[in-house]
Amino acid sequence: MNDLLAMKISRSDFGKIVGVSRQTIDSLILKKILKDDETCGEWLQAYCLHMRNVASGRYSDENMSLARERAALTHEQKVRARRENAEATKLIAPVSLLEAILGKIGGRAVRILEAVPADVKRNCPGVSADALKLIQTKIAAACNLIASMNLDTLDEEDSDA
Repeated sequence: MNDLLAMKISRSDFGKIVGVSRQTIDSLILKKILKDDETCGEWLQAYCLHMRNVASGRYSDENMSLARERAALTHEQKVRARRENAEATKLIAPVSLLEAILGKIGGRAVRILEAVPADVKRNCPGVSADALKLIQTKIAAACNLIASMNLDTLDEEDSDA
């Protein structure tokens, strides 16, 4: 075996030893991973080093970059499929749907709140004009808050409780 490692052999024979085609060996020589004038043992060491680098992700060949891109795409497809499954089983909802629901609920709440001063005036005739004005002011502040609510303002602290 030592005799074989010390010899220079053909690209085809080396390809047979490591289990790849002669074209693959040609490509490795073009990429200067293997040097044309080296022995079988030197090619074997260089080839093994190259394969360790490929396996560990240290090799930056275009094919490896493409493989990483494919892996990233596969990951994104898996994430999208999980999200779609979660939406289909009603575990989550799209932000646009949540915004539409909250907008509709907010609109209903505003209409209810805006009717409060008239209801108070009609059902509690003894309430003063100043008290009604205070109620209207607080309701207007609440309606303005509801109207201005969006995802960016959800974490803000309430300043006028």
